[in-house]
Amino acid sequence: MTANRFGCLISLAAAIIPLHAQFAKEAQTAVSAALKVAVKPPPQGARAGDPVDFSVQLQNGKSQPATMPKETQIEIQLLGSSGEVVQKGSCQIKAGAADGKCVVQAPMAGLYKIRARPNNRELLEGTGYVLIRAVSGRKKAAASAPTRPERASEERFILLAVAYQDPGGATAPASGSPANCGAARSPAKVILTINEGGEAGGAFRASLESAAIQAFFQADDGGSAPSNILVWLSPDHGALDHQPLIIPKCSISGEAHLSSKYPVQASVLYTVVPAGYAVEAPPALKASFVRPIVGIGIIPKGTQTLSLIDRGPIVAQFFDIDGDTIPTDSARTVTFVSDNSSISTKQLSVTLKPGDLSAETEITPFWLGTGSIFVTTDRLKSPDPPHRVEVVGLTVIAVCLLGGLAGGLVLFFVSGGSLYSRLVVGVVAGVVLAWAYVFGLLPKVDGVVAHNYISVFVVSILGGYLGIKTFDLILKRFGWGA
Repeated sequence: MTANRFGCLISLAAAIIPLHAQFAKEAQTAVSAALKVAVKPPPQGARAGDPVDFSVQLQNGKSQPATMPKETQIEIQLLGSSGEVVQKGSCQIKAGAADGKCVVQAPMAGLYKIRARPNNRELLEGTGYVLIRAVSGRKKAAASAPTRPERASEERFILLAVAYQDPGGATAPASGSPANCGAARSPAKVILTINEGGEAGGAFRASLESAAIQAFFQADDGGSAPSNILVWLSPDHGALDHQPLIIPKCSISGEAHLSSKYPVQASVLYTVVPAGYAVEAPPALKASFVRPIVGIGIIPKGTQTLSLIDRGPIVAQFFDIDGDTIPTDSARTVTFVSDNSSISTKQLSVTLKPGDLSAETEITPFWLGTGSIFVTTDRLKSPDPPHRVEVVGLTVIAVCLLGGLAGGLVLFFVSGGSLYSRLVVGVVAGVVLAWAYVFGLLPKVDGVVAHNYISVFVVSILGGYLGIKTFDLILKRFGWGA
């Protein structure tokens, strides 16, 4: 008994190791390919009514630039506080390129959520926020100031400004001082946001992606921060790339990133310094990290060979960056699509619940030939190449013909009649009854027993023996007979 158990363990390990190695290889390929779209607004935001230049980039699983073999269409949406689309625009990332530019007309002043939606559903969406600044008071005054026409005969005077250097050493303000960088002179507040990931529910893939925590300085006059503003962050899970988050002097935004090696629900508390600014943010910033599924693996591997009477299983499993199979943390629908009419699957789609490890169905052959099964699901790249299936059936056809001839011959010896008619009817009836048997149209048929050559041969003999009665039997099964 011990020896048998040991042998079973060795066999199981021998089957798992090549599969894990194959998934690990596919995982590295998937992580290196384009997985998501990243979007970045201009650092200084934009003024209301001006065009906004957004930078979009295709990135792989390591957040590095990646390319696609085909042109990728990107739609940029600016969402209001209630989630409605306020403004949108589109652009393209050319084939073989990683970066692109999208221009969207800025709406009225305020904070807007950005959503970058690719036309390829295998790519994750990019999200973020952009602050549209109010038109500055000085710009409005300049735009509204009346202009006086010059008279040709009017004498012009040139006024010279004479610089005076104070003996005490006073100097003119530096170019980066609040006086020269458009610093705010009106009431202002600090807005804190955290973006969403591309997974269901805005989740991020643990160990692969990070959540961007952004701080914005919003002044009524559209000015920038007059001094550095510090935001101290306290996450209960995960790690920050730096601390504190800083909105630099003469800027309007700052950013930090939160990452986690494990699936967690992270909350981030914050403290803004100086404390005199009003803060607009939820009580805690939240980010969800889920298991880092990077691809779909198909079992069995390689070309699957089936006969016309077979029902071959096909299993789709999810794997992480190391090639380990892992369950899904969100509901997913896995779709199985055939590229021709020779094969199909029992279920065209399988819906998985959180915690499910795999999607399973059966391949049903309809005729001889080869075909491919494409396995797809949202937010994941389809296996490449697809699953190949070869359908063979000459042996099955020969077994049906021989069984039908044998049944017709037995009927001739028992009941007499014309040998030629008995054999012809026997062959046809044997094929029909074998077909009904294999496809489960007859009662009390077990699939395991039905799908083998011996059973098909025996059923064909019975069909040949029943002769014309076989057709009455099948018609009654369909409800078409008397």
